[in-house]
Amino acid sequence: PTLNVQLYDATEVAKSIVQLVKLNQHANVTMQQFVGMMKQESTKRLSDVVQKKQLGFPSDFRSTDLTRDDVDKLFKILVLENYLNEKSVPNYSGFVASYIKV
Repeated sequence: PTLNVQLYDATEVAKSIVQLVKLNQHANVTMQQFVGMMKQESTKRLSDVVQKKQLGFPSDFRSTDLTRDDVDKLFKILVLENYLNEKSVPNYSGFVASYIKV
């Protein structure tokens, strides 16, 4: 089978991700919440999180045309390459939440 691979320079998107995380590291924000913010999703759940945690966007922020899956992969690459840190914190129910920091 032929594999169709497209090269994409994600440097600017990666910079936007790091800026977004840096601006909001005062709050505990999960990777999936940041992915939703990068895609500027308008779900009620995400809107509630943004409002409750007082999250913001950098002044020069631009959303991306990458798919949600690709943005998710880029976050994971940035964690693996140590540009971002993933901090796991157990909650009172015994579940572990992972928050993204710079």
